[in-house]
Amino acid sequence: MESAKLKNKMPALFLRHGSPMNAITENHFTDFLKKLAADIPTPKSILVVSAHWLTKETQVLQLEHPTTIYDFYGFPPPLYQIKYPAPGAIELADRVVELVSQNQFAKQVGANQISVTKNWGYDHGAWALLALMYPEHKIPVTQLSLRKDLNFLQHYYIAESLKPLRDEGVLVLCSGNLVHNLRQIDFNENAKPMDWAVQFDEWIKEQLIQKNHEALINPHMLQPQLWKQAHPSWDHYLPFIYTLGLSEANEDAKMIFEGIQNGSVSMRSVRFG
Repeated sequence: MESAKLKNKMPALFLRHGSPMNAITENHFTDFLKKLAADIPTPKSILVVSAHWLTKETQVLQLEHPTTIYDFYGFPPPLYQIKYPAPGAIELADRVVELVSQNQFAKQVGANQISVTKNWGYDHGAWALLALMYPEHKIPVTQLSLRKDLNFLQHYYIAESLKPLRDEGVLVLCSGNLVHNLRQIDFNENAKPMDWAVQFDEWIKEQLIQKNHEALINPHMLQPQLWKQAHPSWDHYLPFIYTLGLSEANEDAKMIFEGIQNGSVSMRSVRFG
């Protein structure tokens, strides 16, 4: 029984999403996404933790037919024509509320307050990835918001409370970027990576190899200068914290995609399990 459980355990994924243009552009990363779904068990449902849903309170989407949200502007018209009509994961939303609200560690740090909402949809941190991984849009999906006033450790404990989902056929897909500085972006996709972007990205890689979660939860304290350059705002780093919290102590981090796009955006994607 135990071996069967381990065999069917879903991985914990952190995928960079970068520019929405990846949804309509062919490159090495989009080719990777199209093949990724075949390398993992088919999920019963999907929970997305996206950098693009920030809220005052932790919320989970509970809607039968979520809409496709275009949370960007100034891009070519074909991007606004993409729809991702996957059904909402109603039961999964209830399960997320149950796990987070009852988790003792989350409760101890004041991070267990959570509610369902119908006031969201699939933002591009979700559909830009899912449209390439699961283009049939048959698998139910929901999203978990990121509460703005919590610190990294509190988010880490929320993530830990969600660990049982991996044994229940749920793919938790965390979507952000390990380096995300749009103020210094070069719109040439293949621009030379900026030195500080490479340095911070490599520092993250080294901490992952060493399983140094404490350092990864405190990059702003351990690498303050690089942190300020890599993340003028912290939203795109937060989903990575959830992947860390979802991982098991005996799991090694697999670097499933690497590189710097547009000079200042990390393409590093990580898989546990």
